[in-house]
Amino acid sequence: MTDWIKLFHLYVVVLAIGAAAAKYMLLRSQRRSMDSRRVQASEEFALLLTRRMEAPLLLIAWILGFILAFAKSGDMEGYWKQGWLHTKILITTLMLGLSHMSAVVLRRLGKLRSASAAEAQIAAANSRLMIFGVTMMLLTFITFYLVIFQRF
Repeated sequence: MTDWIKLFHLYVVVLAIGAAAAKYMLLRSQRRSMDSRRVQASEEFALLLTRRMEAPLLLIAWILGFILAFAKSGDMEGYWKQGWLHTKILITTLMLGLSHMSAVVLRRLGKLRSASAAEAQIAAANSRLMIFGVTMMLLTFITFYLVIFQRF
C-alpha cells in the first residue's frame, strides 16, 4: 500500500513543481515586455496556475507525505527522530506559504494594473514575485537533496 502512496506522492510533487516552474518562467519571460495586454494576460494565467494547480497540488503532496511518513514509521525505528524528515516538513510548509503569498501578490498586481497604479508599486510587486519564484526553486532543490542523500 505504501508503494502506491509513494508513487502518487511523487506524481503530485512533480506536477506541483512543474506548475511552480511554469509560473516562474511565464512571469520571468514577460517581465520586461512593453505590451501591457500581454503582461496582464500572463499575470492572470500565472494566478490561474497558482490557484488551480500549484497550491492544491502542493497541499495534496504535503498531506500524502505525512500519510507516507506515518505509514513508514512502523517499518523504521526512530523514523520521526531523523533530522532530514523534520527539515523536509519545514521546507514543504514554507513552499506552501510561498505559493499562497505569490497568489496574494498576483491578485494585488492585477488590482494595481486595473487601477493604473504607479510604476514603483508594480515594479515592487514584480520583484516580490521573482524572489518568491527563485526561493521556491531553491527550496525544491534543497528538498530533493534531502530526499536523495538524507545526510543527518
